[in-house]
Amino acid sequence: MKNLSSSNNTHFLQCIGRPTGPLFWSGFCAICVFLGIPASLLVLWELLQRRQRGVFNDIFMLNLSFIDLTFMCIGRPTGPLFWSGFCAICVFLGIPASLLVLWELLQRRRRRVFNDIFMLNLSFIDLTFMVMLVLIVYNYMLLHSLPVVDLGTFIHSLPLCGRPLFMACVCGDCYFAVVYPIEYKTSKNGAMIRKVACLTVWLLTVFFGLFLRVENEEFITPLTSVPLTGALPIITFCDISILQALRKPAPNGNGNIHPQKKRALHTIINSFTMTFTAYLPPLIFFSFSDVLPLSKEEYFCTLTFYGLCFCTAGCVIMPALCLESLGTMHRFKELLRKR
Repeated sequence: MKNLSSSNNTHFLQCIGRPTGPLFWSGFCAICVFLGIPASLLVLWELLQRRQRGVFNDIFMLNLSFIDLTFMCIGRPTGPLFWSGFCAICVFLGIPASLLVLWELLQRRRRRVFNDIFMLNLSFIDLTFMVMLVLIVYNYMLLHSLPVVDLGTFIHSLPLCGRPLFMACVCGDCYFAVVYPIEYKTSKNGAMIRKVACLTVWLLTVFFGLFLRVENEEFITPLTSVPLTGALPIITFCDISILQALRKPAPNGNGNIHPQKKRALHTIINSFTMTFTAYLPPLIFFSFSDVLPLSKEEYFCTLTFYGLCFCTAGCVIMPALCLESLGTMHRFKELLRKR
């Protein structure tokens, strides 16, 4: 036994010069633990509930309506598998990034350095969707629970409707701050208008989530792209107008850039990045579902999953852009350089 133990220790020590395998294994185990613990708890809860009702073998028979749609992709597993792996990476990166953004925004709000209610809502949307995505992916791939399907469909209203509309609010707020600075600063109803805008966006998001829940073909209809279609023209108009205003020289001839203009410049960069990575591709995927010569099964099992991947990627890209705008990413890079 001693020889066997010493032999195993020798093999482990030999990996010091070849760390790729152990590092990959440890990172992969971290992802599996992050996804597996809540999934296993949910399975245990579901089985205990079924045992209390005296039902044991109805996990597939109970959800025939969902299984009809799920098992259409048995012959085309590439889309679901790519989507599930991509979601695992986004969850692993997006949750800590969103938590860091929320913490930074709340700290600045307490110090009254930064008071952007729209960015707070955006960060909350990204964090909520990333947390729920663990359950959504596990349910689609393994559990097949109809209530979780309904919840997941409703939650998808956050990236499909809530995030683009709040991004349009951010761009609109910067538009008025740059193009009409005097009216923006002297307005007494600015805070109330922002709160009403937030409430309106949340109501639209809830109604859109209920529509996705009621609609039987939620991700294979052009109606899915309606919020994106409404938000993109607003974002584009505000960005172009802000760029034109920023090109004008300052009236006092000072070459220094005002902090408000710096914030507006960051907003333009963020909105353009999100437009071409998280908003425009899903708009293209979902808008032309009736035009493409594909059956509903083919469209759902291929293009739908790739379109959802772009929406999911926005939950990682947006927090990263926010951290860069807030200067947190720069401080993190400096800390790594010192080490």
